[in-house]
Order: sequence, then C-alpha cells, then structure tokens
Amino acid sequence: MGAVRSAALQCRVWPQAGSVEFVDIHSHVLYGLDDGVRTAADSRAMLEMAAAGGTTDLVATPHANSRYPFESAVVDAQIAELGAASPVRLHRGCDFRLQSDTIEDALQHPSKHAINQLSYLLVEFADVAMFAHTDEVLLQLLGAGLVPIITHPERHGQLRHRPDDLTRWIGFGCYV
Repeated sequence: MGAVRSAALQCRVWPQAGSVEFVDIHSHVLYGLDDGVRTAADSRAMLEMAAAGGTTDLVATPHANSRYPFESAVVDAQIAELGAASPVRLHRGCDFRLQSDTIEDALQHPSKHAINQLSYLLVEFADVAMFAHTDEVLLQLLGAGLVPIITHPERHGQLRHRPDDLTRWIGFGCYV
C-alpha cells in the first residue's frame, strides 16, 4: 500500500491489513504543565493506554493561556524524555486559548504553538465568552500561515447555539 501523508504531523503511516491506526491531535499527556497529567509515571501509563487502543501518534497539547503559559523548552524536554521510551510517536502542539496575549504571540511567532511547529493550531475559546471580532482574529491567524482547528465547540455555551459561526469559519479555512 502507498504511504498516507499527514500534513499536520509530517509523518508516514504504513497501514497493515486489518490494522487500526489512530492519530490523537489533542492530549494533555505532558505532566505537571496544566490540569492534565500530574506525574511522569502517569504520562507513561497514558501513553501505554493510547498504544493499546491503537494510537500510533499523539500530539501533546498542554494549555496555552494566562493560567498555564506555554513554555516551549519545557514542552520539548518532556517530549524528548517521554518519547525516548514511548510506544507511540509524540509530537508538539498546544491547546491555544484565544485571548489577547496569546493571539499577539501567535501572530509574532506563528509556528510556536502549531502542531510540530508547522501550521495547524488547536484553538479553544474562553469558557464564558467569545470576542466580538472572532472572525477578524481567525482571519489574522490564517493570514499568518496558521490553520485554526476549533477544539470542543460542543462544550462552549455560546458556540453550541451558533452553528452559523462554525460554518462561516470553516468557509474561511478553519477546521472543527
């Protein structure tokens, strides 16, 4: 069979007959960085569980917001540490909160928060509100070479009742 190329991960997957392969692009597997996994042992156990379930690649996506600042060096160090013995391939990313300081950082350093420092960016909204100018912000991110992937819209109180917004953003080139 031919190779399946994943633009987000820049990896090759060679499917085998009857095999199930899964790429998880949203995981809080890195320990002590946010409200996810607490210890390295828990991270390793989570990676083992992912592999047992058929996951071949996992994007580590710690939060990037005012409560949990995104620290590139720490993320890279943990990916190197955990990846050395991981049964799945680990990739860098983050769960990017759409707020003024993170937006400015992403526009100045477009690849910093993106999956594998390329172009796909997991974007989450604040729990209670959205910017009045969300369209403009998403278009700015797209203009900077980033492709926003709107994460868990079903959890957002306002967004659940605004499917036209999602449709419009998909039309811009975003993913959900």
